[in-house]
Amino acid sequence: MKNAVTWFELGAAPGTGPAMKEFYAQTFGWTYNEGPDGDYSMVGDSEGPGIGGGLFEDPEGPSQIVCIEVDDIHGFLAQVMANGGTVVQEPIVIPGMVVYGKFRDPGGNVVGIVDSNIPDAESE
Repeated sequence: MKNAVTWFELGAAPGTGPAMKEFYAQTFGWTYNEGPDGDYSMVGDSEGPGIGGGLFEDPEGPSQIVCIEVDDIHGFLAQVMANGGTVVQEPIVIPGMVVYGKFRDPGGNVVGIVDSNIPDAESE
C-alpha cells in the first residue's frame, strides 16, 4: 500500500497515563521504550507483525491517532489543504528520529503524517 499507516498513538486523559500503560502491558504483553523527554512511551520492539506506536497523556483527553508515512511531508500537507483538509500541527523535527505533523480530514478526524526520510541527528 502506498503511503501506508505505519504508526499509532493512544492518548490518555490527564493523570491516567501510568494506568493506561499498565493496562496494555498486562492485557496484551506490550513493552515500552521511553521517549527522549519521558512523556512519551514507544510500544514494542519491532519483532513480529503489526505497526509501532506510542502512548502519552493528552492534555485534551483521550485520543487515538493513526500516522501515514509519506516521502514529502510538506508536499502532502499542501495536498491535504488543497483537498479540503486543514493542518493542525505544522511539521516538527525530532533529530535522528522523525519529522511529524498532524492534519484534520473533512470528516473531522485528526491524522498524523510522518516523513519517510529520517532527519540527521544533531551533533553535540
